[in-house]
Amino acid sequence: MNKLFLLPTGFKASGLAMIFLGLLGLAVASQEGLINVYRILAPGNTTADGSYPYPANFWQINAIFEYTSIALVAVGLLFFFMSRERDEFYYKVRLESIQFAILMQLCVGVVMYCFFYFSGNYQMENTFTAILSVSFAGFWIAYISRYYYMIRLRSNEDLIL
Repeated sequence: MNKLFLLPTGFKASGLAMIFLGLLGLAVASQEGLINVYRILAPGNTTADGSYPYPANFWQINAIFEYTSIALVAVGLLFFFMSRERDEFYYKVRLESIQFAILMQLCVGVVMYCFFYFSGNYQMENTFTAILSVSFAGFWIAYISRYYYMIRLRSNEDLIL
């Protein structure tokens, strides 16, 4: 991987913080929890029966909050995975992990497609998003698993031998 395009090492910690905050914001926005934030900030706006009326622009604010959270997760992932490592060993492990993860993503996508296609109970138009989502998640799970396996476990085995 070309070192010119990598960010400084310090971006790893801020990337993790951005990922955490983005996932937290996404959880709040996707569960309609933003209305609970309104209840905390303006508790006097309840009606006589104790319910809380939605503000007029609640759904627009919730959508902007959700999109901002998704962007924060994406930028955090970019910061975390595209920052420099301490030495050349980590560059090699990163490249091998990306190659492994791409192969796993393709395998997961093909297996999911075959499952939905041959089971016959599903319409492919409805399952295409699920196939893409699971294969995308499979990429990140395979990448992170292989990377940390090689860094933590394999490097310790090499030191013992």
